[in-house]
Amino acid sequence: MKKTKKHPEITTRSISDLRDVLYQQESKDGKRIVYQVWRNQKAKDNLRYDITIIFPRLIGKELAKTYGHYHLNGESEWYEILNGQAIFLFQKPADNYLKIKENYAVFAKRGDKVIVPLGYGMTMINRGRSELKVGNWIKNDVKNVYTPYKKMHGASYYCLKEENQIKFAPNPHYQKNGALKIVKPRKVPTPLRNLQFLAQPLKYKKLLTAESLFR
Repeated sequence: MKKTKKHPEITTRSISDLRDVLYQQESKDGKRIVYQVWRNQKAKDNLRYDITIIFPRLIGKELAKTYGHYHLNGESEWYEILNGQAIFLFQKPADNYLKIKENYAVFAKRGDKVIVPLGYGMTMINRGRSELKVGNWIKNDVKNVYTPYKKMHGASYYCLKEENQIKFAPNPHYQKNGALKIVKPRKVPTPLRNLQFLAQPLKYKKLLTAESLFR
């Protein structure tokens, strides 16, 4: 992982950087760039706006994706699809990260808004043939936790493309994967549109659930 300390701050991830979380860890062409994150594009109160660009490619059989992470305190996040087509893989642990009790694959397209439910980890995937560009609002002090994804060699499901069809393969490193639900984002509930939920998530916890956010 390389960081450019100029404004904006740019993080670049290559195939080699993702090696630990790939379906096929022996994938070649390690220097090839998979995605970039452009941080601090805008600011609002104690929030920042980042942009992620995932390039359209296959890594072996697997669609290009982000590394995957949880938030340290289970915080929420707001995403909007600026260009391309995405899949968000959300997973909620049971009593530990080895066992996942809930999984959602959220299919989203340009113009859609996707909100991370409280307590879920996430991976973002480019499912299209063009560059995927996604903007997100998040509270400045939210910390990403990558270690569980590294230890488990990725999310609880891998997103593959075979014979031009998208397929999901359970990750065998988990003790329990849980069923995967294929969904789409609901229209953002009115109380969440001003982004106050990012600063005060517990105040909006009844709306920050998978049932409220996906259909």
